[in-house]
Amino acid sequence: RASYAFSPYAVPSLATAGLILLVGLLVLLRERASQPSRLLFVITLTLSWYLFTFGMVYLSRTADLALWWSRCSYFGVPLIPVAIYHFSSRVLRLYERGKAVVWVSWLVALAFVVINTQTDLLVTHVERLWWGWYPRYRMPAGLPFLEPSPRLNAPPSRTSARSRTRIGRPPLRATTL
Repeated sequence: RASYAFSPYAVPSLATAGLILLVGLLVLLRERASQPSRLLFVITLTLSWYLFTFGMVYLSRTADLALWWSRCSYFGVPLIPVAIYHFSSRVLRLYERGKAVVWVSWLVALAFVVINTQTDLLVTHVERLWWGWYPRYRMPAGLPFLEPSPRLNAPPSRTSARSRTRIGRPPLRATTL
């Protein structure tokens, strides 16, 4: 018996994974592997890996295989925000000032890769739903991500008049873990 069965619900994930990877490769080639194009390629690689692995989860016939693919997705998932942050810091020419934050973020993300792929601290099992298998998560493992950033919750009175944009709103601020 085959380990995989066709599912129309896997097609969007797999097609999108292929298209995202293709765009990343085309930019990498067109820009002759410049620093920003390499960093953009890392973003497209992590995104396409995530989508590809979830497509494979949906194609899996058994819970064990679906669980394996669910855990494999975490070779890419924790790296997506860090790759975007690294790319943005380079493009906005903020990298030199925030180099330590970028590299600490990569180390933290890699620690999450190891934890999420080698243990059941995050993904405990998969459940069969109407569209296919879907991973179930251990709630306490996700709690650090639910804590709102204090900078985003600061009352409006804390922003100075100089930091306001032309239309009178405070600028958006990004935070990292």
